[in-house]
Amino acid sequence: MSVGAASTLLSNYLNQNRYYPYYVQLLMGGFDDEGPSVYSVDALGGATKEEEIVATGSGSPFAYGVLEDQYRPDMKEDEAKDLAVRAVRSAMRRDSASGEDIMVVVITKDKYEEHIERGLQRPSVARSIT
Repeated sequence: MSVGAASTLLSNYLNQNRYYPYYVQLLMGGFDDEGPSVYSVDALGGATKEEEIVATGSGSPFAYGVLEDQYRPDMKEDEAKDLAVRAVRSAMRRDSASGEDIMVVVITKDKYEEHIERGLQRPSVARSIT
């Protein structure tokens, strides 16, 4: 199944079950006969093929600021992973709903790898008051 077909299948499922039990916005990526692709699948079941960069969630405006400023099409894999982490950390500093740890996934024709990065160390409420 192509990445586009899988994202359409997921978007149809989300559309049939609007808002309950899943109110999510997802990124689906993969590598098929047409090459690499990433789709943004929204909470209402729409799927959009993304061209170069994509961010989703409440912190995405902050992540986009970093991505649009620093992304280059000729980046090496390690540079791209570092940029993804910087973008998410930027969102985490400015948006309280933007998670804890960061998972960066690398998908190529030959591999699928997950990399976990520590997010921000947020101070506990008790320590920040005293």
